[in-house]
Amino acid sequence: MKSILIKLVFLLSLWLPGVVMAHHGTTAQAYLEDTTGQLDLKDVQQSKGWQAFDQVLMLGYKDNVVWLKVYPDERMTAKDLLVRVRPSYLDDVRLFLPKADGYVMQQGGDLLAKDQMEIYDTAISFAWRDRDIPLNHPLYVRIKTTSTLAAHVQILPLIGMDRYLDSEKLLMGIYFGVTLLVLIWSFFHGVWKRDLTFLSFSIYLVFSCIMSAAIMGYWGRFVVPFKSTNIMTSCVVMINSATGLFFQRVFLSNFGLGRGLRILFDVMVAVAVVAVAIVCVQNGGGYTQYLLKLNALAMFVICFVQLIAASQLQMKSARFKQILLAVYLLFVVLVIATILPLLGLIQASLWLLHSSIMHGLMAAVMLGGILLYRKQLEEEAVREAEASLLRVKAEADATRALSEERENFLVMLAHEMRTPLSVIKMSVSGQSAQTPELQKESLTDVQKAIQDMTSILDLSVQVDKLDRGEFPLQFQTCHLPELINEVAMSHTGRERFQFSVDSRLPEIKVDPVILRTILTNLLENALKYSLPKSIVSVHVSLLQTSLFISVTNDVGEAGKPDPQKIFSKYYRAPGAYHSTGSGLGLYLVAGLVKMIGGEIRMLSTGADVVCFEVALKLDPHANA
Repeated sequence: MKSILIKLVFLLSLWLPGVVMAHHGTTAQAYLEDTTGQLDLKDVQQSKGWQAFDQVLMLGYKDNVVWLKVYPDERMTAKDLLVRVRPSYLDDVRLFLPKADGYVMQQGGDLLAKDQMEIYDTAISFAWRDRDIPLNHPLYVRIKTTSTLAAHVQILPLIGMDRYLDSEKLLMGIYFGVTLLVLIWSFFHGVWKRDLTFLSFSIYLVFSCIMSAAIMGYWGRFVVPFKSTNIMTSCVVMINSATGLFFQRVFLSNFGLGRGLRILFDVMVAVAVVAVAIVCVQNGGGYTQYLLKLNALAMFVICFVQLIAASQLQMKSARFKQILLAVYLLFVVLVIATILPLLGLIQASLWLLHSSIMHGLMAAVMLGGILLYRKQLEEEAVREAEASLLRVKAEADATRALSEERENFLVMLAHEMRTPLSVIKMSVSGQSAQTPELQKESLTDVQKAIQDMTSILDLSVQVDKLDRGEFPLQFQTCHLPELINEVAMSHTGRERFQFSVDSRLPEIKVDPVILRTILTNLLENALKYSLPKSIVSVHVSLLQTSLFISVTNDVGEAGKPDPQKIFSKYYRAPGAYHSTGSGLGLYLVAGLVKMIGGEIRMLSTGADVVCFEVALKLDPHANA
C-alpha cells in the first residue's frame, strides 16, 4: 500500500506542474543579458543579441539585468489581460506594454511596496487594460534580482483568470494537505516517543512548507509585507537546507553513521546557519547571491554524500536498506534536475517553477514512509526481543522446574526407601539369633519391603514415561468387568472389595494396559489409606455413551487429602508419611486417564469417605 501511495505522489508531482502552467498565453520568447544595466527599451529593441528560450528562463546566480521579449498568443480576444511574471521573489520587474502611441511601463517586484501594486497576486502581476493594438506586437520585461535569475511570463484574460489558476490552487492544496498530515503524525510520534529523528523531521517539514509558500508567492501575499519577500525567501531556503541536513544527520546516525560523515554534516549545518545570519543582517550585505549559490552547490554535493553514507550503513533489514537507497537515488536525480538549471548549467523546464512543491511533497511522503517503515521494524524488533525474553524465561523456568523435580524426586526416594531398607537391615542383622518362626516372619517383612521399593521404582519409571510422552497407545475392544476382576484378584486385600457393576455394560474401546495401570493404582491407593478391614466399594455404571468407574473407601489414619492438590506430583496427605509411598500414584492415574480421553475427579461424599470417579467414553474416537 505504501509503495502504491509513493508512486501516486511521484506521478502527481510530475503531472500537476504541467497542468498548472499548461496555459501560458505566449507563442515565442527571447532574452537579452544587459551586463551594464544601462540599456533602455530603445536599445534592446534594436539589439541583435536576443536568444530564444522555451517557457522558463534560468541563467543562474547573476547580477546582470535581463530583458525578455514575449509575443502574446494572438488567439486571445479579451481586451483586458493579466500578465504574470514568476517567481514572486524577483526584486525589480518592469513591464513594457505596447500601445498605439508607443510602450507604457508598469513596475513591480519584491522591492515595490504593496500599496504601489495594482494587482496583488501570488505572482508579480500587471493589468493590461483596454488593449488597443493587435497581439502581434511583443511586450518587454526588464528583470533584476539578487536571487537566482529565473523567469516565466504568463498572459491570461483578466476577467475569469481564476479558472486558469484553479489547478495551481489544487497543487498547493494537495501539497499542504499531505505534508500537514505527515507533519502532525511525525511531531506527535516524536513527542510521545521522545524520538529526535521524528522531531527533526517535523521541523524540516515546517520549513519546507514555509519555503514552498514563499517561492510560490503565498507567504508574501498573506504573511509578510511584499517588500520583504526576497530576503525572507532567501533565509527560508537556507534554513530549509540546514534543517534537512540536521534531519539526515540524526536519521543516518541511527544506523551507525561514520564519525567523518557526522562531522561533515555538522559543519554543513553550521555553515548554513551562518549563511542565514548573514542574509538576515543588512539584507545579506551584498552576499546573498553568493550564499544562495553556495547553498545550491552544497545541496548538490550532499545528495551524493547521503547516497554514499546510506550504502555504507550496517542494517539488520536488507529490504529497508534497499528502499532507503532507492529513495536517496531518486532524490539525487531530482536534485540534479533542479540544481543544474538553478546554476544556469542546463535549460530549465516548466515544472522547475514548482520544484519546491514537488520536492516537499515527495520528501513528506517518501521520507515519512521510510520513518514509518523504520518504526514498524523497531516494533518488530521489540516484539522479537520480548518473545526472545519470554523464551529465555520459559527455558529458565523449565530448567528450574526440572531441577526442583529432580530434587523432589531424590528427597522422595531417600525418604521412602529409608523405611523398607531399615526393615531389611533389622531382619538380616538379627537373623542368627532368631527362632525358625521369627526367621520366617522376618523373611516376610523383607519381601514386603522389597515389594514396596519395587513399587516405588516402577511408579517412578511409569511417571517418567508419562512426562516424556512415551506411553504407547494401543486401543482395542475389551470387557470391563473382566478387567476389573482380574486387577482386583491380584491384590492381597481382595476380600475387602465390594463390586457393583451395571449388567448392561457393553464392551469398551480402550488401551487395556493403561486402564489396568489406572485401576491397579486406584485400588491399591484405597486399600493402603483406608481403615484396616474396611470395605472398598467399586461401582461401574453406564450413562449414554460413557462409563463411570468409582472407587470409594473410608478415610484412614492418613486423613482426607486436599482435593486441590490430590493429583499433584509428590503430594501426600499430612498423615500419610508414616507408611511407604511416593506421592506419584494419583498423578500417574490422572495423566493416563487424560491420555485415553477420559476424566477423573475426587467427589465430595462426606467427611469420612474418599471417592475417586473415572469417566470413560465407550469409543473415544467416535466424535473425532
